[in-house]
Order: sequence, then structure tokens, then C-alpha cells
Amino acid sequence: MLMTVIVIVSLLGAVGYGFAAAVGVAGLWKCALIFVGGVLGLSALFLLFALVVSFFIDPSWPRKTQNPICRFLVAQGGNMICFFTRVHTHVSGLEKLPQDGRFLMVVNHRSAF
Repeated sequence: MLMTVIVIVSLLGAVGYGFAAAVGVAGLWKCALIFVGGVLGLSALFLLFALVVSFFIDPSWPRKTQNPICRFLVAQGGNMICFFTRVHTHVSGLEKLPQDGRFLMVVNHRSAF
């Protein structure tokens, strides 16, 4: 979800630059450069924010429930890594996971790296 927002904001910035500057065909590379720079810049900003937030987490204090901010940062960070490495995931059996407690997930994967 966050990567979709980042891509849309970067695309709007590139298109906005194209219309505002009225660039011709020769200037389209600037729009592409703004788009790529926007995606990379906003992604780096998110990762920097996640790094700063992680300094304030006390790992010695056990929690009974998950912190929603930490859960969001970890989930979106994983989605961002999958986006940039072009990894597509397939998950089956989510209905079998316990909803009221903790569990250990062991992943069987095939790697293309």
C-alpha cells in the first residue's frame, strides 16, 4: 500500500513537472528522472523514519500485543523490499493461523537470486 502511494506521488510529480515546464519530447527524460528520483527518495525517507522509530523500541520489555506502528513499519518495509527486488509471494493456509496467540512461522521458499 505504501509503495503504491509512493509511486503515485512520484508519478504525479513527474507529470506535474511535464505540464508546468511544457517540456517537449526531448525533455521527457527529465520526467522519468523525476519519477525514479521520487520513488527512491520517498522510499529512503520511509526507511530513515523506520530507523529512527526503531531506536525508541525497548526490546527487553515483553509485550502481550503488537505495537501497530511497529507492525506497520515492518510490513511496509517487507513490501518495499519485495517491490524493489520484484519478488511475488503466494500464501496459502492463512485461515489455519491462531488469531489469539503467538505462533512460529517456518517458510518453505524457492529462490531465484
